[in-house]
Amino acid sequence: NLIVDFASAILTADHFHSTAQKLVSQPSWQSQINNASDDVKTFFKALKDSVTKPDAVSVQLMKFLDKDVYTLKELAYRIELPEEQIKPSLESLWQDNYIYPVSKSILGNLLGPLNVFTKRKSSLDTSSYLALTAKGYFHLHPYFKATATQAQ
Repeated sequence: NLIVDFASAILTADHFHSTAQKLVSQPSWQSQINNASDDVKTFFKALKDSVTKPDAVSVQLMKFLDKDVYTLKELAYRIELPEEQIKPSLESLWQDNYIYPVSKSILGNLLGPLNVFTKRKSSLDTSSYLALTAKGYFHLHPYFKATATQAQ
């Protein structure tokens, strides 16, 4: 069963969340899901949505960065969590292009939120100031809001 194979791969891993993120992005799994039943497709879509959306701590960090730029140390103080606890969330937000380190150049600061013409480093420099990208901003402030309509 495809769901059992997928779930067992996640549950037997040391890091469930990161393993699930890697699995949902693998083309081999996606091709198997496309040929599966509607129930499997629904499960896969729900899993993919849950592991690719930022968690509660990440959203709280983005809300602070929506108001101003902060360093890791300042964010830890404001969110009242240890630096070691929020650093993985910041790294994840950076990898997913929700935040960026503020550049020392004017051009870098203007184009930084758009991620235009910038070289990405292999890891986030948490000693620099961090800011929200356009993607992060629109995650917090969606342009379209979905609402449920009543059937008549």
